[in-house]
Amino acid sequence: MIFVSIDDNEVNNLRMLIMRYPGNKISLKSQKMHKHFFARIPLFLYVVVLFLGVWIRLDQFLVQTLNDDEWHAIHQLILHSPRDILMSFGYADHSIPLTLLYWMEASCIGLSELGMRWPMMLCGLATLVLLPWYVWRTVGQREAILFASMLAISPMLVVYSQTARPYSITLLLGYVAHFAFCRYFGKTSHQLFFGSLYGVTAVLATWMHLIVGPFVVAPFLYEGIAILRAPASERQFRFRRILMLGLPTAIGMLLFILPPLMANFSAIGGKSGVIGPNFQTIVGVWYVWFGTPSSMTILIFLVLSVIGVPRLWREMMVIRSALLGLVLTLVIILVTKPTWVYHSVTFGRYLLQAIPLLLLFVAAGSVRLADALEQKIWPMRKVIGTAILFMPPLFLALQSPLANMLRHPNTNLTHPVYYFDFRPDHNLILNRSIKDIPLSSYWSQLAALPRDSLHIAVAPFYFESYNWDAPRWELISGQTIIPAYLTGLCVDWRLGEIPNIERFKFKNAVFLSDQASLATHKIDLIAYQKPYMVTEGNNTQHMVGEDTLNCEAALRIRFGLPQYEDDKIIIFSFDATSKMQGYVK
Repeated sequence: MIFVSIDDNEVNNLRMLIMRYPGNKISLKSQKMHKHFFARIPLFLYVVVLFLGVWIRLDQFLVQTLNDDEWHAIHQLILHSPRDILMSFGYADHSIPLTLLYWMEASCIGLSELGMRWPMMLCGLATLVLLPWYVWRTVGQREAILFASMLAISPMLVVYSQTARPYSITLLLGYVAHFAFCRYFGKTSHQLFFGSLYGVTAVLATWMHLIVGPFVVAPFLYEGIAILRAPASERQFRFRRILMLGLPTAIGMLLFILPPLMANFSAIGGKSGVIGPNFQTIVGVWYVWFGTPSSMTILIFLVLSVIGVPRLWREMMVIRSALLGLVLTLVIILVTKPTWVYHSVTFGRYLLQAIPLLLLFVAAGSVRLADALEQKIWPMRKVIGTAILFMPPLFLALQSPLANMLRHPNTNLTHPVYYFDFRPDHNLILNRSIKDIPLSSYWSQLAALPRDSLHIAVAPFYFESYNWDAPRWELISGQTIIPAYLTGLCVDWRLGEIPNIERFKFKNAVFLSDQASLATHKIDLIAYQKPYMVTEGNNTQHMVGEDTLNCEAALRIRFGLPQYEDDKIIIFSFDATSKMQGYVK
C-alpha cells in the first residue's frame, strides 16, 4: 500500500500515478490535511516535555528529608510565638509569610514535610507550565518547546521545587509581577486587574524574600526611563499611571517589611557586609544557572544566548524589564554583601530569576541559528538545522546531575552535596565536609541485599547537611535512610529535631523513644553514628556528636545488644532481622 500526499488541484498527476501503479491501493490526502497532521507535532512535543518535567519534580517528593535552611522556620515555630515570627526576619533567615503558614498548619492539622513543601512544588510546576506557554504565544512554538525542555531538566529548578524555602515561589511571583506590569501599561481594558495582580505579587514576593525587592520594582525604573524619552504630550498621563500603581505597591511593601526591619535591624545587618562575590563566584555561577558540569556546554550556550538576545530584546518588554531587575539585584548584592554570597550557589540563588532568561536566550538563539543555516544552499542543511534545535536539551540531559539525584532510593535530593557545585572538583560539601565523616564498611555490606529492601533510622540527625552523610550511605548501601530523633530518649530537645507532640506530624523521621513511631515507619535497623573529631582549616579540632555522647548507653538499654558494631557505627535490630542473615558479618 502506498500513501501519497498531493495538492487538491493536481488531478492530472493523480491520473498518471494511478496508471503507473495499477495494482496498488492509493490513499490520498489533501495538502490541507497534511499540514493539519504535522501542525499537531509541536503541541505533542510540548505536552511530552511538560510531563517529563512534572515527573522529575514529583519523583520521590513525599520521602525527602528536611535539611539546612528548611529548619529555620521549624526552629521559629518551636521557640517563638506568631507575633515574634511576624516581627523579625531573624538572624537565621526565615520567610515570614511561609513560617506563619506553617504555624497555622501546625495548629490546625499538624505540620508535615508535605505541609511545608507543597507551595514550592505548586509554584515550581506552575513555572514549568506558564513560562513556556507565554513564550509559545508571544515568540514561537519551537522556542517554547526548547525552553520548556530545558526548564524541565534544570537541576536548580527541580531542587527548589522540592525545598521548603521561598525561592520557587519568588521566582514565579517575580515574573508574574513583570508580566502584569507590562500588561498594565499596555493597551488593555483590564488595567485594574493587572495593576492589582502586580501589586499583590510584588509585595508578597518581597515579603517572602527581601532580595527579590529590586527585581520586582525594576519595571518602574524602566517605565520612568521610557517616560523621559516619550513625547511631552504623553508624559503627564504616563507619570500619573505610575503613581496610581506605585503608591499602593510601596505602601503595601512598607506595611509588611518595615515593622520586622525596624524591630530587628541588627539581625539584617549581621548578615551583610562580610565577603562579596569574587572572580571564582562569577565563573562558578554559570554552572549553577545552566545546571551542567561542562565548560564547553557553558561556552556554546553563551554563544547561543548572544544570538538569541536581539530578537527577544526587540519584541518583549518583559525581557528588558527583567534584565534591568537582575542588574538592580546585582548592585544590591555587591553593596550589601550578604552572608555566604561568595559561594556560587548562593550568588546564583539570589539571582535565580536569571535561569529562565538564560534558557530562553539559548532557545531563541538555537532557533535563529537553525533558520539561518536552513536558508543556505549547503547539503543536508535541513538535517543540520534540526540537529541544532535538539542540541541544547540533549547536551543538558547527557551531562545532567539529575541522573544521580533521581536514583532510587534517594531521600536527600535537596542535600547540597548534589548541587553546591556541579563541577565535582569544586564541590566543597563533597570534597571537604562529607569526607570528614568516618565511613563504616557496614554500608557496603548492605549492598548485597535487594535494593530498597530495608528502612534504616540513623541517629544522631544533623540538620546541617555538612554533618549528615545519608546521601553517601544510601548510594553505597542501596537502602532507605531516614533521620532518627533522640529527643525524649537521651536529650530533652536539640536543634534539628522536633518535639514529639501533635503539632508536628513528620512522615520522614522517627522518634527512637516511641515504639509506635518505629513500627509505623516499618523500621528494620537503627544505626548510631559514633562521635568523631573534625579538623578545621585553621587546624583547630572539635568533636561532632559531643552533645549526644550519653546516647550510646541509652540506645543499648533501649534496644539491647547491637547486631553490628565497629569504631564508627553501632547497628541495632528492631524488626525483620531475618533479612540480614547471611549478608552482614
